Amino acid sequence: MSIQKNGKLLDDVRQVLRVNHYSIHTEKIYCDWIAQFIKFHKMLDRSELNINPEEKVEQFLTYLAVDRKVRFYTKSGYERFSFFIQTGA
Repeated sequence: MSIQKNGKLLDDVRQVLRVNHYSIHTEKIYCDWIAQFIKFHKMLDRSELNINPEEKVEQFLTYLAVDRKVRFYTKSGYERFSFFIQTGA
């Protein structure tokens, strides 16, 4: 099954996760993190993901760690989140 981007980022993320047989729980968590990321950066268009993506991920994770006292428990959690943001799913 090929993945087609339909313009709605979270719909595309859901499609990628489903094709790769992720659980519905994981899908909800990833979509929530991505929605928070988009809100944090006040993004209006998915093309904005391509502008300094590594810097944006770092800023968001710093905000979560410092201001919200949230942390990723494993390096792989960070890597998976970073992958979805930087590739735009």
